[in-house]
Amino acid sequence: MSDDSWDSKGNIQWSEEMKTGIDRVDVQHKTLIGIINRLQTAVDTKVDLTGISLIFGQLASYTKFHFKAEEMVIEQVDKPNLEIHRMAHRTFVDGLRDYEKKFRSGDHTIVKDLLGYLNVWLVDHILNLDKKSMAKKASSLPSYMKSASEEKPVSDWEWVFSELEKKGKK
Repeated sequence: MSDDSWDSKGNIQWSEEMKTGIDRVDVQHKTLIGIINRLQTAVDTKVDLTGISLIFGQLASYTKFHFKAEEMVIEQVDKPNLEIHRMAHRTFVDGLRDYEKKFRSGDHTIVKDLLGYLNVWLVDHILNLDKKSMAKKASSLPSYMKSASEEKPVSDWEWVFSELEKKGKK
């Protein structure tokens, strides 16, 4: 992990070093980095707890989507290591869930700890697991799995409105 993975404010910086060779996965990684950086900005600017809670939800939701997509790619290019990825993903989701439970129970101080966890985990995961499984084998994927043309990062408002719609339908 290089020191240039973060800026002076603690935000993760996308770098060429993080490229997996699969556009779809790289766009999703950039989106995850954007959500984590948004959480960092929310903490730095003292956004209200509702705003932080919404970002928490967006992070959890997008992470699940990304991990499913990533596991589909890994199944194609590095099946022997698929279970290692699944275990890493489960561990991350469980950790994120624990942080979220603490936050929702009133421990709002854990957000800074969470940011440290997210920053280190994601950069390490991309550089040390994803790249090793995907970068050299990307050419063997069908073009629809590599292309990011269908990929669209989720904006805050799209996510908020979709969550409100879901609540309204229940």
